Amino acid sequence: MSAPTKSSKTGRYRHHDELSALPNCPAAVSGNFSGLAYRAVYGASPSAESFMPYALKHPDLYAAAAEGVRCKHWSLSMYEKKASLHDMIARMTKASKNYRQLVGDHCATLKLSAADGRRTAASHSGHFSFYEFDSWDSKAAVQLVEPLPDEESP
Repeated sequence: MSAPTKSSKTGRYRHHDELSALPNCPAAVSGNFSGLAYRAVYGASPSAESFMPYALKHPDLYAAAAEGVRCKHWSLSMYEKKASLHDMIARMTKASKNYRQLVGDHCATLKLSAADGRRTAASHSGHFSFYEFDSWDSKAAVQLVEPLPDEESP
Protein backbone atom coordinates (compact mmCIF):
# COMPACT_ATOMS: atom_id res chain seq x y z
CA MET A 1 0.00 0.00 0.00
CA SER A 2 1.45 3.37 -0.93
CA ALA A 3 1.40 6.45 1.25
CA PRO A 4 -1.31 9.03 0.73
CA THR A 5 0.08 11.80 -1.43
CA LYS A 6 -2.68 13.61 -3.25
CA SER A 7 -6.42 14.12 -3.31
CA SER A 8 -8.70 16.92 -4.34
CA LYS A 9 -9.56 17.59 -0.69
CA THR A 10 -6.14 17.30 0.92
CA GLY A 11 -3.63 18.65 -1.58
CA ARG A 12 -0.16 17.36 -2.25
CA TYR A 13 2.55 16.91 0.37
CA ARG A 14 5.31 19.51 0.14
CA HIS A 15 8.00 16.81 0.00
CA HIS A 16 5.95 14.44 -2.14
CA ASP A 17 8.85 12.82 -4.02
CA GLU A 18 10.89 12.15 -0.88
CA LEU A 19 7.89 10.82 1.07
CA SER A 20 6.82 8.58 -1.81
CA ALA A 21 10.29 7.04 -1.96
CA LEU A 22 9.93 5.74 1.61
CA PRO A 23 7.74 2.75 2.50
CA ASN A 24 4.37 3.65 4.06
CA CYS A 25 5.29 7.30 4.45
CA PRO A 26 3.72 9.19 6.01
CA ALA A 27 2.14 6.56 8.20
CA ALA A 28 -0.43 7.10 10.93
CA VAL A 29 -1.40 10.62 9.89
CA SER A 30 -4.80 10.58 11.50
CA GLY A 31 -4.28 12.96 14.41
CA ASN A 32 -6.99 15.56 14.99
CA PHE A 33 -6.26 19.25 14.69
CA SER A 34 -7.04 21.25 17.79
CA GLY A 35 -6.42 24.57 16.06
CA LEU A 36 -3.18 25.71 17.68
CA ALA A 37 0.25 24.11 17.65
CA TYR A 38 3.63 25.18 19.02
CA ARG A 39 7.06 24.97 17.40
CA ALA A 40 10.54 26.18 18.28
CA VAL A 41 11.72 28.77 15.75
CA TYR A 42 14.67 31.08 15.19
CA GLY A 43 14.06 34.68 16.23
CA ALA A 44 11.01 36.89 16.63
CA SER A 45 10.37 36.91 12.86
CA PRO A 46 10.96 33.31 11.83
CA SER A 47 12.32 32.71 8.35
CA ALA A 48 11.76 29.71 6.10
CA GLU A 49 14.65 27.96 7.88
CA SER A 50 12.46 27.61 10.98
CA PHE A 51 10.05 25.51 8.92
CA MET A 52 12.52 23.23 7.18
CA PRO A 53 12.33 19.53 8.00
CA TYR A 54 15.28 17.84 9.68
CA ALA A 55 16.11 15.96 6.47
CA LEU A 56 16.87 19.25 4.69
CA LYS A 57 18.58 20.96 7.62
CA HIS A 58 20.86 18.00 8.33
CA PRO A 59 21.27 16.00 5.09
CA ASP A 60 24.34 14.09 6.31
CA LEU A 61 22.57 12.91 9.47
CA TYR A 62 19.47 12.06 7.45
CA ALA A 63 21.53 9.96 5.03
CA ALA A 64 22.99 8.02 7.96
CA ALA A 65 19.58 7.47 9.63
CA ALA A 66 17.93 4.07 9.62
CA GLU A 67 15.24 3.70 6.95
CA GLY A 68 12.57 3.23 9.62
CA VAL A 69 13.03 6.76 11.00
CA ARG A 70 13.62 8.66 7.77
CA CYS A 71 9.92 9.41 7.17
CA LYS A 72 9.52 11.49 10.32
CA HIS A 73 12.59 13.50 9.31
CA TRP A 74 10.45 15.01 6.53
CA SER A 75 7.86 16.28 9.02
CA LEU A 76 7.84 19.36 11.21
CA SER A 77 8.06 18.71 14.93
CA MET A 78 5.25 20.40 16.86
CA TYR A 79 3.50 20.30 20.23
CA GLU A 80 -0.14 20.55 21.23
CA LYS A 81 0.64 22.68 24.29
CA LYS A 82 3.13 25.49 24.76
CA ALA A 83 4.16 24.09 28.14
CA SER A 84 5.07 20.77 26.49
CA LEU A 85 7.41 22.53 24.08
CA HIS A 86 8.95 24.53 26.93
CA ASP A 87 9.47 21.32 28.96
CA MET A 88 11.19 19.59 26.05
CA ILE A 89 13.47 22.57 25.39
CA ALA A 90 14.43 22.78 29.08
CA ARG A 91 15.12 19.03 29.25
CA MET A 92 17.19 18.96 26.06
CA THR A 93 19.10 22.15 26.96
CA LYS A 94 20.24 20.49 30.20
CA ALA A 95 21.62 17.62 28.14
CA SER A 96 23.16 19.85 25.44
CA LYS A 97 23.88 23.54 26.04
CA ASN A 98 23.78 24.16 22.26
CA TYR A 99 20.32 22.67 21.78
CA ARG A 100 18.60 26.03 21.22
CA GLN A 101 21.02 26.73 18.37
CA LEU A 102 19.73 23.56 16.70
CA VAL A 103 15.98 24.14 17.10
CA GLY A 104 15.46 27.83 17.82
CA ASP A 105 15.19 30.31 20.67
CA HIS A 106 11.53 31.33 20.29
CA CYS A 107 8.14 29.63 20.46
CA ALA A 108 5.77 30.14 17.53
CA THR A 109 2.07 29.64 18.04
CA LEU A 110 0.66 28.30 14.78
CA LYS A 111 -2.91 27.96 13.60
CA LEU A 112 -3.28 24.67 11.72
CA SER A 113 -6.16 22.88 10.08
CA ALA A 114 -6.67 19.72 8.05
CA ALA A 115 -6.41 21.89 4.91
CA ASP A 116 -2.75 22.62 5.81
CA GLY A 117 -1.48 19.05 5.97
CA ARG A 118 -1.67 15.88 8.01
CA ARG A 119 -0.38 15.13 11.48
CA THR A 120 0.27 12.17 13.68
CA ALA A 121 -1.49 11.63 16.99
CA ALA A 122 0.30 13.33 19.87
CA SER A 123 2.66 11.31 22.03
CA HIS A 124 2.41 11.27 25.83
CA SER A 125 4.62 14.40 25.81
CA GLY A 126 2.26 16.27 23.47
CA HIS A 127 4.62 16.02 20.48
CA PHE A 128 3.31 15.32 16.98
CA SER A 129 4.72 15.26 13.47
CA PHE A 130 3.17 17.58 10.89
CA TYR A 131 3.45 16.79 7.17
CA GLU A 132 2.60 20.01 5.36
CA PHE A 133 0.94 20.35 1.99
CA ASP A 134 2.50 22.38 -0.85
CA SER A 135 -0.10 25.09 -0.28
CA TRP A 136 0.69 25.58 3.42
CA ASP A 137 1.98 29.08 4.17
CA SER A 138 4.04 28.96 7.35
CA LYS A 139 4.17 32.76 7.70
CA ALA A 140 0.38 33.01 7.51
CA ALA A 141 0.02 30.21 10.06
CA VAL A 142 2.10 32.04 12.69
CA GLN A 143 -0.19 33.74 15.20
CA LEU A 144 2.38 34.74 17.84
CA VAL A 145 6.13 34.42 18.45
CA GLU A 146 7.56 34.65 21.96
CA PRO A 147 11.05 34.08 23.37
CA LEU A 148 11.49 30.70 25.01
CA PRO A 149 11.90 30.91 28.78
CA ASP A 150 15.41 31.33 30.13
CA GLU A 151 17.17 28.11 31.02
CA GLU A 152 16.93 28.97 34.72
CA SER A 153 13.14 29.56 34.59
CA PRO A 154 10.97 26.91 36.23
